This record gives sequence, structure tokens and C-alpha cells, in this order.
Amino acid sequence: MLITAEDLDHWAESPEARRAFPELVRRLIAHAGAVLRRLDVPSGSGTDLAGFDGIVEVQEGTARIPDGRSVWELSCEKQVPRKARKDLAKRTRATGPEERAKTSFVFATPRKWSGKDRWLEEARGQGWKDVRAYDAHDLVQWLGIAPAVHGSRPLRPPVVPFDSGPTRRSGSSVSLETSAMGGSRWSKECLWCAT
Repeated sequence: MLITAEDLDHWAESPEARRAFPELVRRLIAHAGAVLRRLDVPSGSGTDLAGFDGIVEVQEGTARIPDGRSVWELSCEKQVPRKARKDLAKRTRATGPEERAKTSFVFATPRKWSGKDRWLEEARGQGWKDVRAYDAHDLVQWLGIAPAVHGSRPLRPPVVPFDSGPTRRSGSSVSLETSAMGGSRWSKECLWCAT
């Protein structure tokens, strides 16, 4: 069984999600097929740093990565619309109009977000080159086409994948190897544990 939007939404409640979610996003970006010029999405204790949660620069955009420079805001907060509006307003005030015109703004959450399209309509009037939003449903689709991300995330012992086939030790972590069936299962308690 592959990870579902409900799994991600439930995982967002866990203490490690806030620090580990950026790692998931970074891995998805890295495996999106874009030629990266810059990929700066700190996880772990790096989530406490000031500034954007992520800065990405690509030579050419993909279906999920905006063309050129993009800034990313990531949140596990339950009140997604409020957090998305707050982050967009804060970053819009702090970024001049010329910079916004050549930079895309991306908001991502492991939560399910039913008002995402309405928020996008409002956000696209703020002068950014492009505005995108990804929720649990989008991330599950992205994971579905990124087996290297879905099937090989190192986990901290003693949490190990269940019913997943062979594993191998790598330093102090256990890595899941993608099964011959092309899928993998993860412990619901720790989808992407912080490193």
C-alpha cells in the first residue's frame, strides 16, 4: 500500500513532521526532472532559520517546479488557509515588486486543503511571477511518480518499514529498498522521520 493523503494529513500532527516535511519536499524537488541551479530547503534544526523555507532555481520548469527562481513556504499547521494567507502577506511585503515579478511563490502542506483553488485565485493577484500550492493530495500524486523518494527514505532506528520487503543498514539508519512489486509500505507513525 502506498502513502495516502490521509496518511500525510495524519502525519502532519506528529512532532517530527514540522522538521521532516521540508526534507520530503526537497527530495521531491530534486527528483522532479528539472536542471537545478539552486536547491535550498533546510530541514531538521534548519527549519528554525529566518527567511523563506526554501529557495529553488531551475534552468527550466516542470509540471511541479516553476520556471526560474521560486521561493517556498512550508507548513504542517492545521489552519492551512490562515497560515497560507499569513505567509503570502508577509513574503509579499518583504519582497519588492521587481523581485516578485521574476520569482514564483509556492506554498506546500502535508494537510488536505479544500480551499486551495480559492486561495490560489486570490494569491495570483499579488504580483508574483506565478503562485502554486501543494497539499496532501498533490504530494501523494507527486510521490506516485517519484519512486526514488517514496521508496528509499532513510528511517531512524528503531522505526522500520512494515511489510516492505528487504532492508539494508546504512550507517546508523535503515533504508527501505523498493520491493520487486514496485511499491513500499511505511510505518504510519513515521513517514519521513527527522534526521
